[in-house]
Amino acid sequence: MVMFLLANVGLNGAGVFYNALLPHLGKEDEMDDISNRAFAYGYLGGGLLLVVHIGLVLGVEADWVIPFCMATAGLWWYGFALFTFMWVPEPPIENEMEKLKFREAARFAVGEVKQTLKDYKAFPTLFLYMLAYFFFIDGINTITALGGVYGVSVLGIGAFGLMLTILAIQFIAAPFAIIFTKIADRIGTKRALFISITGWVVLCFAALAFAPLELESHEDYDILYEWNESEEIYTVYASWSTHELAQKVYYEDKEFDEQAWAKKWSYLLPTNNSENQKLDTLEWAWGETEEEPNKVPLDGVLNYDSCSDS
Repeated sequence: MVMFLLANVGLNGAGVFYNALLPHLGKEDEMDDISNRAFAYGYLGGGLLLVVHIGLVLGVEADWVIPFCMATAGLWWYGFALFTFMWVPEPPIENEMEKLKFREAARFAVGEVKQTLKDYKAFPTLFLYMLAYFFFIDGINTITALGGVYGVSVLGIGAFGLMLTILAIQFIAAPFAIIFTKIADRIGTKRALFISITGWVVLCFAALAFAPLELESHEDYDILYEWNESEEIYTVYASWSTHELAQKVYYEDKEFDEQAWAKKWSYLLPTNNSENQKLDTLEWAWGETEEEPNKVPLDGVLNYDSCSDS
């Protein structure tokens, strides 16, 4: 969690300075083209790296694959950032100040923000833009952060399907970033931005419309029960798209205790004792492959059809 927090601080902090460089990279009438090309190249580069990662995930069965993919993604960002540091000139600084210590700089920055907020009446358009941008970027970051979780937990997309979806998004977004440069040249930046945001909102609602309110087939469920006619007994197994049981003993007050739930219903669930002997926990009894799940027989559970109405 700490590393994830630091990574997000770095990502959003870098974005501030990255955007600040844009006005110094060309003339005013070149801003749309430069910005959209940067997004297009970013989508394309990220997509190419994701292709390599998908190949590793599919071709190599080892515990180091996922950590390796995450590490190489960081190196990918760092490597291309070096080109910015080496080739993009530092913009001129107007009214350069003396160097301040961290505490003094923080106090000065907070004071500047307070003063800006006090003077909002003098810059109503700028203040309205900042307010709109706050909600806009918060929505973008929310969807970026939760899109993958939504795909897995709500839409039931597996890990491989999710990777393919993200890959498709990268290669679709790249050319459309260039296309919107042409649209902005033809109808203006403001109208092009309005079209883009409207399309974004429509697609978000369309994604919500895909949410299955009711599972349509037996295979869509996470825990599957089947009646074995030959042995006249129920079997149960866990779908490969099911989330793993949390391997921990202590939970927060309002946190759902997955282990307590699994132990309570263990006679109806396909579980095994965890391989980690230090933890008294249960885990799903996975099969060898998705096509050959581990079907656990449920002794003492009757077929519903054989039960009397009483």
